[in-house]
Amino acid sequence: FVNALLSKFIATIITYPIQVLQTRHRAGIIIKQNEDKDDNFDGETKQSTTRNIGYRLAGMYRGLESKLLQTCLNSAIMFVVYERLVDILTSLMSR
Repeated sequence: FVNALLSKFIATIITYPIQVLQTRHRAGIIIKQNEDKDDNFDGETKQSTTRNIGYRLAGMYRGLESKLLQTCLNSAIMFVVYERLVDILTSLMSR
């Protein structure tokens, strides 16, 4: 239980800012830098920046507490259920 909880905790801390940027980009919060009518922007060449409303590093971790509660507990419980099922099925198969 603790191993699953700890591993998911570390993984969520590392990947959470990426998820936040993806969500903001899909929601249209990210704006294009140097957007002109003459420039052609595509997905590979456009430079994205966040609006200047506090979305710096600290803003990337806003809402992390609820995400940790959701994902870490889910992962730990799923791991415990998986291990119990493996034990039960192993004992049934050995009979």
